[in-house]
Amino acid sequence: MARLIQTVNTVDQTVPTNGYLNLGVINRRYCNTTPCGGSVFTYNGTNTLSIDYPGYYDISISLNAISAANPIIINVLIDGVPYTTLNSLAGATAQTIGTNFIARVFNNSDLNLSLQSVSAADITIEDVSVNIVKVA
Repeated sequence: MARLIQTVNTVDQTVPTNGYLNLGVINRRYCNTTPCGGSVFTYNGTNTLSIDYPGYYDISISLNAISAANPIIINVLIDGVPYTTLNSLAGATAQTIGTNFIARVFNNSDLNLSLQSVSAADITIEDVSVNIVKVA
């Protein structure tokens, strides 16, 4: 049975250096329970999305970089540790940046995903989207 979640934030947001991006609201969720009745995904409503069920997950992240006097640099954090980085070009406006990767959640553990700006200055972004689909 497919298990997926999508969060979307279409509102412009200004994020300071080392600040966390607001992931928005849950736009779509399908089968949020495990065979034992536990949750597959939990979301704190602002900046952390957790995968609570073992397996392999396809994770897609995209956002629009609005202000880009300096390059926009976003770390994708898994359990608080940088996993990959999203980068925009300096001087570009309305540039879409994103990434896609497979992550594994082991038995008796979870995976906590958040996005953190490590840009040299405050950044303005919009249309943050996170899609997670259980693939195995």
